[in-house]
Parts: sequence; structure tokens; C-alpha cells
Amino acid sequence: MRLASESRRKRRAAAVAEMAVLLPVIAFLFLVAVDFCRVFNCTQIVRGCARAGALYASGNAQSAPSTSVQDAASAAAVAEGTMLNPPLVADNVAVTVADGVATVTVSYSFYTLVGYPGVPQPLSVVRTVKMAVMPQVGQ
Repeated sequence: MRLASESRRKRRAAAVAEMAVLLPVIAFLFLVAVDFCRVFNCTQIVRGCARAGALYASGNAQSAPSTSVQDAASAAAVAEGTMLNPPLVADNVAVTVADGVATVTVSYSFYTLVGYPGVPQPLSVVRTVKMAVMPQVGQ
């Protein structure tokens, strides 16, 4: 009877020691996975912002007649970026329309949860979308 409880105690102590060694590694891997998911989500949102801006800049989407094409495209991109934390601002959106092509570039600074060696803080997420400009009706 006494031998069984002693061997059980030794196994329990070995399990605690293994957990103490593995827990930091498992926690780090979990944080890496969470950061990867956050960066992926951010890039998808920034891409959507650039696409929304390009739709307005190319004339595929209608804006108020009193707004310029660049302002409408910038406002559309910013409206798409409200899910980001901190939200996207108009200064991060560049809109150009030249030679029948609308180009919208959205840049966003992303901070990871953990500072990884070799990974700059903040990460710069930049997405560019080009779209052909729709001909105006009556031209």
C-alpha cells in the first residue's frame, strides 16, 4: 500500500516538472498564433478598405455629387476601416486617378501583442488596388 502512494507521488511530481518546463513554450506558441490571426485579419480589412476606395475612385460606386472623387474614395476607405483598432484615418489613404486607372493605397500601422526579435514595431500593412475608371455618361 505504501509503495503505491509513493510511486503515485513521484509521477505527480514528474508531471508538475514537465508542465513547468512546457508551459512557457505553449504560452508563447499560443501568442504567436493569436498575433498571426490578428495580422491576417488586419491585412484583409486593409485590402477591403483599398477596394472600397477604388470602387468610388473608378466611378463603379456612386457618391454625393458635391464631393470630389478623391474625397469620396478616401471616405469610403475610412468607413471600411472602422473595425481596425485604432480605426483607419484619411491620412493613411492615398487616391490617384490618372490615365484611366484609379489607384488607392492604404497604409496602416499594426502593433503585435509581443515584440518578436527581427519583427519591426509597428508592422506596416500596405495594400494597393488599381481599377479601370468607368466612362462618364454623356461623354
